Amino acid sequence: MGNDETKARKDTRTTDTSSPSVAGTGKLPSEARQTPPARAATDAEVADFVRRVKEISSPTVAGRGRLIFAMDATMSRQPTWDMALALQADMFKGPKPTNDEAADLAQTALHETRHCEQYFLSARDQGSESDQFAANVVVDQQIDGDAAIAAVQREKLSKDTLKGAEQTRAKAMRKSLITDRDAAKETTDNVDRNLNALKRQRQIAQEALDALTASVTAETLADATRARDELIAQRDTVEDVYKKYRALPHEADAAQVGDTASEAFKAL
Repeated sequence: MGNDETKARKDTRTTDTSSPSVAGTGKLPSEARQTPPARAATDAEVADFVRRVKEISSPTVAGRGRLIFAMDATMSRQPTWDMALALQADMFKGPKPTNDEAADLAQTALHETRHCEQYFLSARDQGSESDQFAANVVVDQQIDGDAAIAAVQREKLSKDTLKGAEQTRAKAMRKSLITDRDAAKETTDNVDRNLNALKRQRQIAQEALDALTASVTAETLADATRARDELIAQRDTVEDVYKKYRALPHEADAAQVGDTASEAFKAL
């Protein structure tokens, strides 16, 4: 990113988010500029703005472009996400991925991309309310200010507003992600706690098996049997809590999108 582009973006953000009429009112920048009336831009300012936009949009590097897959996830799923990310990265280090491997990558990418869309739908739903503005969305939904502004402007300043099935889904996502956020976080944290417990129990079972293999006695047999039973019980617990996690509306929605993409690759 060039210095001019960085400066242009910084200037734009400063204008949108830090003016006295915006801060503290929760109003959109376009609305804040209406009261009091905004000063008209000079011809020189308009020419400078157009010049900077052209510089931003013009490529400065010769050669072929690249397609970048950018994937994100909430920190609450970091342990399992780290594992998934490592597995996906390994796919690009070896031979060309098979259709099944590409299907796994598509499932992960589309699943996480769907979460981004869900947050934007949730922000649009809040922004559709007459007394809700970008500042409110940033505070309540904890999303980036630019995304909040875009979501609110979409509902207040355009004709392409939420309606029908899309509005129903937006409200469902807002309830699952925002209204029921604490309950959803507890469900997610419970999965991570039990996965860690399963890892510890597997180590205990392996140690008991090693002791039994080294010396078969009544004591080592009893220890190994107990460790095996506790490992099976912990596995069942993980399966149970994971089903509850996947039943969360936003997770079920994202899983459906990811699974659809996966099946499409497998059918190739």
